[in-house]
Amino acid sequence: MANKQRGEVDLQIGEQSYTLCVTLGGLAEIEDVLGCETLDQFSEKLSKMSMKSTIQVLEKLMRKDGKPVNIEEIRELPGASFSQAIVAIGAAFSAGQETDAKPEKAGDEKNA
Repeated sequence: MANKQRGEVDLQIGEQSYTLCVTLGGLAEIEDVLGCETLDQFSEKLSKMSMKSTIQVLEKLMRKDGKPVNIEEIRELPGASFSQAIVAIGAAFSAGQETDAKPEKAGDEKNA
């Protein structure tokens, strides 16, 4: 089950459950997969992925029982769809952004 505090999201394919999580190392690997030189290119290429690059990006984000899922396993997933993969990748990136906010420390409240 995904830990929302860590920016994880669940992906259910058939009876199998997977966890997706964006990490700094994963982002660097995704940059290489997409052939990005800048963050602007990263965003643009991420929004225009092919099926091949979608599978490669999933490989960098996806875990089953805490262990990485290899690209061959992803290619053989029965019942997986391109749209389901894109939605899951988007959710993983959104979850990562939600955890970027720093929690307030006790005593930091402003006096009203």
